[in-house]
Amino acid sequence: MLVVTTWYPSPSAPESGAFIQRDVRMLRERHDVRVLHLAQPGIETGVEDDDGVPVTRVTMRRSSPIAVRRARRAVREAAVGVELVHSMSISSLLPLSRGVGLPWVHTEHWSALLAPETAPLAARLVGGVLVRRLGRPEVVVAVSDALARLIARYRRGPIEVIPNAVPAPTSRRHAGEAERVRLVSVGGLIERKRPLMAVAVVDELRRRGRDASLVLVGDGPLRAAVEQDVRARGLDGAVRLAGTIAPDEVSAYLADADVFFTATRSETFGVAIAEALRHGLPVVAGGEGGHREFIGPADGVLVDSDTPPAYADAVESALALAADGDAIARRAEERFSDAARQDAYDAVYRLAVERRAA
Repeated sequence: MLVVTTWYPSPSAPESGAFIQRDVRMLRERHDVRVLHLAQPGIETGVEDDDGVPVTRVTMRRSSPIAVRRARRAVREAAVGVELVHSMSISSLLPLSRGVGLPWVHTEHWSALLAPETAPLAARLVGGVLVRRLGRPEVVVAVSDALARLIARYRRGPIEVIPNAVPAPTSRRHAGEAERVRLVSVGGLIERKRPLMAVAVVDELRRRGRDASLVLVGDGPLRAAVEQDVRARGLDGAVRLAGTIAPDEVSAYLADADVFFTATRSETFGVAIAEALRHGLPVVAGGEGGHREFIGPADGVLVDSDTPPAYADAVESALALAADGDAIARRAEERFSDAARQDAYDAVYRLAVERRAA
């Protein structure tokens, strides 16, 4: 199997496409997998071994027709001797517009398909063209029901829903003190994730007399604005920016929290949210996105009002769920287990081969 993707971890961007890397490592347990990473300029190129998976990295400037044609040739060369092509991420459709004469499965994750206002104009324009190519693979996999419904506007063929890979805990959750409220958020410091709202919610909780603290795991263009807001509110000891960390280090931060909190505007799926649930953490999150499908009333609180008091109310409600952390973790494990996802992908691959042969 050849996986073609524009998102994949590299030495200079180890956090980029980590969820795709998790899928690849899961799939290689049953299949012979190689990866073609069509990287943005500035990313290292060449061939490397990623924990037993061969990864070939070539440059593809997405805005350059010449670069896309070169990437198309790279796909054809990499596909020699394989039985199936599995593309991941919408921008990987650029060099695959004509397919490669093999059974073809595509997995889509892009959050801006559900919330286009969260993406830059140029990305929305390109996405508007590429989404129409989702009719060409034999099977398309969406990571949520909401995304599947949107994709159904552009294709008549089968669409299967398989959730993203969700890392299992590597650290045991630590019980907190009754009077403290330890919040953790994992995600980029970008407008869509609304880290400034998160800071405002900590301020609101402390105004209510709560000993609230927040760790923001991740980085991004809003870091300076967040740091300035933290200082202006006098929250230097209450809000900590952990920056970018390795994916396997996230578990320790989740284990030290009472509630996972994100004021995200929208998520296609919400890997960090699902990972928090696997740790037994109740979740407080914005009310739009694919995470609505797996956060039940016993797992967390979804917030439809964009105000700090509304989110603070939700945090206080979610604290009552923390005592049932084992049940939260058990439900998440049943939903996101690798075995269930492997079986689902095997069924998708069989369907793609059958449709290609028909």
